[in-house]
Amino acid sequence: MPTPIRYKEGTIAGWHVNFRHDSKAVRKRFQDKMYGGKWNAHKQALRYIDAVKTDKSILQSSVNLTQSIAEFLSYRSKVKNLSDKTIRSDRQRLSIYQKFMDQNNYLTVDSINNDSTRQFMKYYFDNAPFTTSLNNRREKPRPEATWEKYRQVLSVYFNWCIDEKILQSNPISNNNEYKVPFQKQHRQIFDDMKAILKYFDDNHNQITSCFYYFLAYTGCRLSEATNLKWSEVNFTRNEISFIDTKNKEVRVLPVARQLLTKLTELRTENEKSFSDLNQIYVFNEGDEKYRSDSWYLKRLKEAMTALAIKKGDLHSFRHTFITNLIENGADLATVKNIAGHKRIETTMKYCHTTAKSKIKSIDRLSY
Repeated sequence: MPTPIRYKEGTIAGWHVNFRHDSKAVRKRFQDKMYGGKWNAHKQALRYIDAVKTDKSILQSSVNLTQSIAEFLSYRSKVKNLSDKTIRSDRQRLSIYQKFMDQNNYLTVDSINNDSTRQFMKYYFDNAPFTTSLNNRREKPRPEATWEKYRQVLSVYFNWCIDEKILQSNPISNNNEYKVPFQKQHRQIFDDMKAILKYFDDNHNQITSCFYYFLAYTGCRLSEATNLKWSEVNFTRNEISFIDTKNKEVRVLPVARQLLTKLTELRTENEKSFSDLNQIYVFNEGDEKYRSDSWYLKRLKEAMTALAIKKGDLHSFRHTFITNLIENGADLATVKNIAGHKRIETTMKYCHTTAKSKIKSIDRLSY
């Protein structure tokens, strides 16, 4: 029987095990980072060899689990054309699932059944959260809410395996055993956006202030703002074209008067530094992006503390924007297109009821 062989490809290192089975080469890899270090990965490779010794059927599956997950993620990226952020989230969750399956010698797609899925669910709740960033967050981790995301991506992966004819059934589909109740956190909206924008006008430079105006008057996603280039801002037609969007579809938005003034001033300053603005980020430092996402959030938290605002984050600008459009009479179909949502049900989740809207509704009563 073979022994684990050390490999290193760039920054990726681990062990691989090679077999010949039915005149076909079989290779299984165990990355260090997936198993918590060099020697933990080595131990897992030895466990795999022992498992093969006792059960040759492990090698009989045409597609092993690792290979099928890699192909599934490739399908999600290249065929479904999902965003890089979604693919990263899927990869992170499926890597946890794959690690569990490997540790328990569930090495083929045939191992996906109700028993192994139930064991993974228990493993998840015994060990979540899995990442340092989650452990270090100020907010208390919510494993029940995060499990729902795991459940969804696993169900989609299992259905893909069925479509590929490498799995017979989906153990999660229509099975309430895996649905764990949790309390949804409702996104906070900002009641006094003018005060927030004034704070940035008074306490920060032109580019920082313009960034928060941009979030407030476009309701765009954070990545859409940070990735925006001057070539995508049309001052002749007063339009912004969002190219790098979550659903990979170009979205054109008219520019509000208040934002147009800010962008015009910012462009004038940029023209002093760059002869050609086409490939320059709107919010830039040189030809690089101005700040990181965490920097923008930290500045917002400082503003919230100064203004005694208890709850909210950068995505609250988007919720506030959409809520205000609805309150000012915009129909849902229009708001859906402005927000760049694929389904109107998603848009409805962004609609919040405010005290002002309740008063207006009651005042309209005529009986």
